[in-house]
Amino acid sequence: MQNCAASYAERAVRGWCYLFHVVHDGEEATVEVDYAGRVVQAEGPGNRRNGAANWGRRVLSRWGKTFPADATAAPTSGWQEDDFEDFPF
Repeated sequence: MQNCAASYAERAVRGWCYLFHVVHDGEEATVEVDYAGRVVQAEGPGNRRNGAANWGRRVLSRWGKTFPADATAAPTSGWQEDDFEDFPF
C-alpha cells in the first residue's frame, strides 16, 4: 500500500486503535478506527484518498457508532516495549 499504516501497528497491538485493509470496487485502502469508534484516517495507496477509502470511512464510521458510549479512554495492556522486538514491522 506504500502508506504509513505500518507505523500504527504497535498502537493496534496495544488496543489503542483498529487497522483495516479495505477492498471495494477494485480499489484498496487502509482505515484506522480509534478505541472510541471514530475513523481517524482512511487512505488508499500512497496515502491518497480513493473510492475504497471513502467507502471504508462510511462503513466503519457506522460500525464505530455501535461502540459503548463510555469508550473514552484507550485500554491498557500488559505489553512491554521489548515484546515488539520480534514483530515484522
